[in-house]
Amino acid sequence: MVIFAKNSRGIKNISRPMDQPYGLLRIGAPLEFGKTYFPAICHAFREKYNQVTFKIKFEEPDRLLDMLNMGLLDFVVIDYFSAKDQFFGRPEH
Repeated sequence: MVIFAKNSRGIKNISRPMDQPYGLLRIGAPLEFGKTYFPAICHAFREKYNQVTFKIKFEEPDRLLDMLNMGLLDFVVIDYFSAKDQFFGRPEH
């Protein structure tokens, strides 16, 4: 098997242990939930995995789902309730 990397960062990342997460994690949540819970959650996570950084986006659930589906976020935390006919097509997988 041959693996090509366009830069030295790619080569360095290949040699990292797979059991230690690293890099940017893009997370989205509603404002009140995020302000209440994310500081403690992110702090505890970074104490264990200090090579992970966060980019957090606070938005309404519909906007967060759109951003997740467009690949702008890696993970979202939302409550999404809708009538069955309105739910058609959401969330996408």
